Amino acid sequence: MSSSLSSTNEQEFVRAAAKEDKRVDGRGLFDHRKVRVSLGTTPGVAEVQLGTTRVLACVTSSVAAPMPGRSAEGTLTVDVTASPMADIKFEASRPPEEMREVRAALVNCFQRSRAVDLEALCLVPGRHVIALRVDLRVLDHGGSVLDCASLAGAAALMHFRRPDVTVAGGGPRFPPAPAG
Repeated sequence: MSSSLSSTNEQEFVRAAAKEDKRVDGRGLFDHRKVRVSLGTTPGVAEVQLGTTRVLACVTSSVAAPMPGRSAEGTLTVDVTASPMADIKFEASRPPEEMREVRAALVNCFQRSRAVDLEALCLVPGRHVIALRVDLRVLDHGGSVLDCASLAGAAALMHFRRPDVTVAGGGPRFPPAPAG
């Protein structure tokens, strides 16, 4: 039995649940969590609920200089934070180790898998690229945070629309925001 279970009562509870083919949360061993995906009215915003876990994802963009050695590729960064209201173990002053691990896994998932075409984010090779940032916020932690965060990040990236950018007069320009 795992040493992370701190008491004999917890160990006995897990053993009894396993004998009954139940998970600790009451689901059967082969039951999945219900998934709900909500896309925001602003492109690049998505909220995913997986069981009782909720993650909000927001993709933003800016114009930046390319990374050294990657002059014709945009950038993609991922950040994961957890609301102190999501779980009692989260503190507002410092990110929990679990969120650092989730972030590292998502960096692997989104950056190294080439899920996003970084070359398509190049505006002027060697000078201007689009930098994408995926911010994920754990709103409720009911387990499977990595699964929920990866779904939220993917949904937000798919919902995101690259802004129209023109390069004139030496620098990039975004079209004026619509009045209203």
